[in-house]
Amino acid sequence: TGVIPRDLSELTHNTIIFLREFRLHGNIPAKIGSLRNLTHLYLGNNELSGCIPPEVGKLNNLKLLDLNHNRLTGNIPVELSRLSNLTELWLDHNLLTGNIPPELAALTKLKNLYVNNNLLCGEIPKSLGKIKTLTVLKVNNNRLSGKIPSNFERLPRLVYMNFSSNLLKGSIPKGLFKKVAKVDISNNLFKNPRRKTYPEHWNVENAFYSKNNGPLLPSRKTKSMVFLSGAF
Repeated sequence: TGVIPRDLSELTHNTIIFLREFRLHGNIPAKIGSLRNLTHLYLGNNELSGCIPPEVGKLNNLKLLDLNHNRLTGNIPVELSRLSNLTELWLDHNLLTGNIPPELAALTKLKNLYVNNNLLCGEIPKSLGKIKTLTVLKVNNNRLSGKIPSNFERLPRLVYMNFSSNLLKGSIPKGLFKKVAKVDISNNLFKNPRRKTYPEHWNVENAFYSKNNGPLLPSRKTKSMVFLSGAF
């Protein structure tokens, strides 16, 4: 328990700091940006509050940033887009507000992006569709609006996308049903689509009407699952 130690900034030779589930509270100190050798920073599952310091963007060698399950507020710092070696970004289950920065598209090595369960608003940046390494994208349980960017269907490595419990509407990119193993678009504002709009092996129309609470079972043509419950 307690706050993040002041002398943490003196650990300049450390590559990994693991402080998950230490019941830490208070702010993340700006001096953490001096730990230039860090590759993994675990501060998740604590009671940290305040904003994410933009100085985190100075950790050029960082591969994993874990800040999830805290009480962090404010915007997602644009400076995080400078973390060119980042493969894991876990910001979920906080109280973050504002938009998802489109500048995050600069994270060309990013595999997993978790910003779910926050208070984020605005549209999902189309620029995220440029991150060709992305395998998991979770933006669910926010206040996001607008459409699912059409270029997401061209991301070659995606296996899971969760857009559920937002204010999304408009058309759903058809390619998502073919390429992504699991897609959750439930509890949004999508209108019932016409059957001919989607691949024949998806009974999308019935799923919308029936408020299906589970996955649509795929045909033999695909191994994908699509969740559509409550998507009206």
